[in-house]
Amino acid sequence: MFDPKAFYDVASEFCNPRSTEAQLRTSISRSYYASFLMARETLSRNGLYAPTRTHQKRAIPVPVSPTNHP
Repeated sequence: MFDPKAFYDVASEFCNPRSTEAQLRTSISRSYYASFLMARETLSRNGLYAPTRTHQKRAIPVPVSPTNHP
Protein backbone atom coordinates (compact mmCIF):
# COMPACT_ATOMS: atom_id res chain seq x y z
CA MET A 1 0.00 0.00 0.00
CA PHE A 2 1.20 3.52 -0.79
CA ASP A 3 2.46 5.52 2.19
CA PRO A 4 0.76 8.96 2.19
CA LYS A 5 3.73 10.37 4.08
CA ALA A 6 5.71 10.05 0.83
CA PHE A 7 3.46 12.75 -0.70
CA TYR A 8 4.09 14.95 2.32
CA ASP A 9 7.85 14.39 2.10
CA VAL A 10 7.88 15.46 -1.56
CA ALA A 11 5.73 18.47 -0.71
CA SER A 12 8.22 19.51 1.97
CA GLU A 13 11.07 19.40 -0.54
CA PHE A 14 9.26 21.84 -2.84
CA CYS A 15 8.41 24.31 -0.09
CA ASN A 16 11.31 26.71 0.45
CA PRO A 17 12.04 30.42 -0.06
CA ARG A 18 13.37 29.80 -3.60
CA SER A 19 10.38 27.76 -4.78
CA THR A 20 8.66 28.71 -8.00
CA GLU A 21 4.90 29.14 -8.16
CA ALA A 22 4.59 25.71 -9.78
CA GLN A 23 6.59 24.10 -6.97
CA LEU A 24 4.48 25.82 -4.31
CA ARG A 25 1.26 24.73 -6.01
CA THR A 26 2.58 21.17 -6.23
CA SER A 27 3.54 21.32 -2.56
CA ILE A 28 0.06 22.45 -1.55
CA SER A 29 -1.62 19.81 -3.71
CA ARG A 30 0.52 16.97 -2.39
CA SER A 31 0.11 18.13 1.21
CA TYR A 32 -3.67 18.22 0.80
CA TYR A 33 -3.77 14.75 -0.75
CA ALA A 34 -1.43 13.33 1.92
CA SER A 35 -3.75 14.71 4.62
CA PHE A 36 -6.78 13.23 2.89
CA LEU A 37 -5.15 9.79 2.59
CA MET A 38 -4.01 9.81 6.22
CA ALA A 39 -7.48 10.79 7.43
CA ARG A 40 -9.06 8.08 5.28
CA GLU A 41 -6.67 5.46 6.65
CA THR A 42 -7.36 6.56 10.23
CA LEU A 43 -11.12 6.30 9.70
CA SER A 44 -10.77 2.88 8.15
CA ARG A 45 -8.37 1.60 10.82
CA ASN A 46 -10.80 2.66 13.56
CA GLY A 47 -13.78 1.00 11.91
CA LEU A 48 -15.41 4.27 10.93
CA TYR A 49 -16.95 5.04 7.56
CA ALA A 50 -14.45 5.34 4.76
CA PRO A 51 -16.13 6.40 1.52
CA THR A 52 -15.59 4.66 -1.78
CA ARG A 53 -14.02 6.51 -4.70
CA THR A 54 -17.47 7.30 -6.07
CA HIS A 55 -18.53 8.82 -2.76
CA GLN A 56 -15.29 10.78 -2.43
CA LYS A 57 -15.95 12.49 -5.74
CA ARG A 58 -19.50 13.31 -4.71
CA ALA A 59 -18.39 14.66 -1.34
CA ILE A 60 -16.10 17.22 -2.96
CA PRO A 61 -17.67 18.28 -6.26
CA VAL A 62 -15.21 19.69 -8.76
CA PRO A 63 -16.79 21.41 -11.74
CA VAL A 64 -15.32 20.39 -15.08
CA SER A 65 -16.35 23.61 -16.78
CA PRO A 66 -18.11 26.85 -15.80
CA THR A 67 -21.38 25.46 -17.19
CA ASN A 68 -21.35 22.63 -14.61
CA HIS A 69 -21.70 24.91 -11.59
CA PRO A 70 -24.75 24.06 -9.45
